[in-house]
Amino acid sequence: MNARFLFTPLAVGAALLTAACGKKDAHAGHDHAAGAAHDPGDAVVEKARAPEVAFKAGVGVTVPPEIRAVLGLATAAAEERVVARTLRVSAQVFKAGPPALANVTLPAAAAAGLAAPPLAGARLVSRTPQGGAPDSAVDLVFALEDPTRAAAKPGDFLDLTLALVDAPPATAVPRSALLRCAAGTFVYVVNGAAFLRTAVVVGAESSTHVVIADGLYAGDEVVTHPVEQLWLIELSLAEGGGHHHSH
Repeated sequence: MNARFLFTPLAVGAALLTAACGKKDAHAGHDHAAGAAHDPGDAVVEKARAPEVAFKAGVGVTVPPEIRAVLGLATAAAEERVVARTLRVSAQVFKAGPPALANVTLPAAAAAGLAAPPLAGARLVSRTPQGGAPDSAVDLVFALEDPTRAAAKPGDFLDLTLALVDAPPATAVPRSALLRCAAGTFVYVVNGAAFLRTAVVVGAESSTHVVIADGLYAGDEVVTHPVEQLWLIELSLAEGGGHHHSH
């Protein structure tokens, strides 16, 4: 993502503050051309009024309220909840319908964890282990009764989302709080006035929430939007000395 995308929100915040300060300028009649004298107090007032985004290792990214509003920054508390787990698989149709029949091969542990029924708009017709060992892969055959799938032809591959048996309640956050990047998987935790990027271990995932197996406690406040923007800001400030003045 380019620098313009990164700093546009900061520039907007600065513009809002500049406009507000410009309504009451005690030095409107002064000559600000090169070489003109400046009141030393002007710089102090300007620095006090200008919003500042900062980063400090171990503390996090500090974003003033004006810039938070421009970014639409939002947070939510990690909470204990049951996350309905799902498993996305690719199934191959081997018989035309209706209903079409499709085959899926799963590891034994995944097959054992399937909910009943595991797929909306379909029936599980058969479950056949490929071998005699307890950990043998399992072949599953689904009858696809959903009209959008029943027209599938032999040889077609379909993406299916299978439901897994619900796990006990666990610490979870909204999916939007996750930052997945080359450095790992993180969330931004509210750390006083800052937002600290924190490594987490992800467990079960649903369409809306993800279990945090390690790295957070229930009640921890995390940023849900915009985590990618905070990451870009952190990268920029870490490389540029840790401060950015929006003026």
